Amino acid sequence: MAIKEKTETKQVETKTVSKKTRKLDDKSIVTVISNFSGLLFYRSPRTQDEWEWAEYGDEHEMSIQELKSMKAQHRKFFEDKWIIFPDKDSDAISHLKIEKYYKDVVTPVDMEDIFEITVEELTEIIDRSTANEKALLLTKAREKFESGELVNTHIIKLIEDKLQVDIDINPK
Repeated sequence: MAIKEKTETKQVETKTVSKKTRKLDDKSIVTVISNFSGLLFYRSPRTQDEWEWAEYGDEHEMSIQELKSMKAQHRKFFEDKWIIFPDKDSDAISHLKIEKYYKDVVTPVDMEDIFEITVEELTEIIDRSTANEKALLLTKAREKFESGELVNTHIIKLIEDKLQVDIDINPK
């Protein structure tokens, strides 16, 4: 006697969540965050308006038109990621056509947890980082080392080797 097997097929419904894109024009205002260790200053050659970010993570509002002017006159702000946008996939990035500079960005939020990843992952991040991002990483590493939060000797050695510096600036 043959036994018939009953097979059930379940259909799984998947939903794709699409991000609403914001329609931007030259008058649109976006948030710009300092991704620079120290004072960062910009004066618009067009309007002579000034923006000053006193420290890493400071935010200002800028128009798309001012950002276009910045891109034309001072491309380093984007190339070296001195400024970033709140959302890594910001509509402003695509509107300004600067995606190639913002493929791999370490944000202030990422920087808080960066020393918790594996040595291999951190090696990849350091290898593709700009000089500015390496300086930020070193500053944060030194802060966390001084406070006792950074104790992983493998991570410390990696940073020292890759950046050719000593994390401990106060050797005993």
